[in-house]
Amino acid sequence: MHAYMALVREHMGVAVAEAVWSRQRNMLDEADAGAGESMESAFMLIDEALDMSSSRTEAASQFLPEVRVAMALLLGMPESPDYSGRNKGSHVSPRATLATVEGCLAHCLLRARVELLAACSELFVCNYAKC
Repeated sequence: MHAYMALVREHMGVAVAEAVWSRQRNMLDEADAGAGESMESAFMLIDEALDMSSSRTEAASQFLPEVRVAMALLLGMPESPDYSGRNKGSHVSPRATLATVEGCLAHCLLRARVELLAACSELFVCNYAKC
């Protein structure tokens, strides 16, 4: 959704992007109260993780943008099982090593795989049985 909003902003302008985001936020909040605010927090974390002009540039520059974004969301979103409890915008600390980052991401991906398989198991059974 973050990439989509960036494309809307780039191709349609800031005013249209703001109108689209406002409508999407309302739709998210209608489906689940607070979801729009949560998504906006995620957008802010993503923007900060991608901002190479910040004071964290040296520490963050060792990581690919995808890793910086993943770690920002993994550690910065209260909904994450690995939420660090730090202030919004905190993500990979200067003390973090690549091994720590890779370990956290691998752990999260393993948990996500288990949850995804459990959630979709009925679909897999149905597909093989040609329901």
